[in-house]
Amino acid sequence: MAIRLGIFGSEEAVNKIYAIVEKTPSLKGVPIVWGFGEEESNPLQPYSESVDAWLFAGAFSYSYAKKWGELNQPTYVVEYTGSSLYKTLLQASYARGLRIDELSLDSFELDDIRIILEEINVGEKPLYVKPFDESQTLSDYMDFHYTKWKEQKIKGVITCIPQIKRKLESLGVPVFRVLPTKSAIESKLNSIVLAFELQRSQNAQIAVQMLELDIENKLSKDLYSTDELLNIELKITDKLLKYAKRLNGSLKSAGLGKFVIFTTKGVMESITNSFCSIPEMIELDEIHLKSVTCGIGAGYSAYEAEIHAVNALIHAKEYGKGTWMALLDNYEFIGPLGSPNTMNYSYYSEELESISKKTSLSVSTLSKVASYLEKNGTNEVAVKELSQFLQIMPRSAQRIITVLEKYGYASVVRQESPHARGRPKKIYEIILKD
Repeated sequence: MAIRLGIFGSEEAVNKIYAIVEKTPSLKGVPIVWGFGEEESNPLQPYSESVDAWLFAGAFSYSYAKKWGELNQPTYVVEYTGSSLYKTLLQASYARGLRIDELSLDSFELDDIRIILEEINVGEKPLYVKPFDESQTLSDYMDFHYTKWKEQKIKGVITCIPQIKRKLESLGVPVFRVLPTKSAIESKLNSIVLAFELQRSQNAQIAVQMLELDIENKLSKDLYSTDELLNIELKITDKLLKYAKRLNGSLKSAGLGKFVIFTTKGVMESITNSFCSIPEMIELDEIHLKSVTCGIGAGYSAYEAEIHAVNALIHAKEYGKGTWMALLDNYEFIGPLGSPNTMNYSYYSEELESISKKTSLSVSTLSKVASYLEKNGTNEVAVKELSQFLQIMPRSAQRIITVLEKYGYASVVRQESPHARGRPKKIYEIILKD
């Protein structure tokens, strides 16, 4: 399936990019020409549902698009690279015999231009350069060039902005427009295709949901029989079949109250909001289950995904019934889903593996501590806050810190007394590095 690419910019740039896109089988171009006007409405909005990604011709087009907002698809920019400037400098030299120090330029950084000139052994240095700045308007760039022209400081202009070119030409100023080269466009298109192929590959990975349902709470005290168990199991299986169908997946039973659903990582990312929340399971609403505990695993094979789902479920149960955890193919745990204390931590790290061997603390525990520090943007922690974040008893959090302190990975940096009475609270600094 071809990637639908919205191409946005000036007519000349859009046409040049579109001609190359048309020769790329995996891309389908949607050209959108912009006149560099100050539109009040978003000219991209009508195309927002019909493209998979945006490609902007230059920084100006992208800057204005960001102001309009609502760029929900991936965005890419064709930069006006060194080769683009080489070509324009050559045109200025051949057409008018102009040197670089007789020109004013916009949209390039001065240091970038100097590097380009050194590469082609040009001794002259640019004197008048106005770099790209999102806070600047077209009028600001126009004034910059025209003032230098009126003061006879320059003999010509190199610009990346088509509207500036038209206005200055109407005033009799020699202007040369920078356009992206074919090689720059092809390089960017290759990057887009590779990025989408990688994403599709990841989305097509197998994902497994291992569900553990709290069936025992639905059993009546008087009718604890195999018939009642079977009846509840059949009802739940019927509902989960509908849920699995919604996920384009398949369902299998794994024992009383345990079910496994096979689907794809892309589907799971969609229904969990990129593994940030617990998905709606409207199919189970009629049964009024008190809790569904779930482990989600992703992998390049069904076996790998199922092993990851089992590990994720084990970790979910550590937090209590109704918890959802995910373990992705990069050995990264995410969870508890939907919790304000959601963590991203790995159960494999060479550095944490080394610390684990010294301290006898598991890599998982160390990763959770590292996740807390990263999420809070500090190496300082108190026992109470760590226990709340990890959802463990304060004495368990104290034990972890005590072990880290013993082996030199934690130390007391100060004590705080939030109340007039009571023992002061110790603040520890934790550095998980050898």
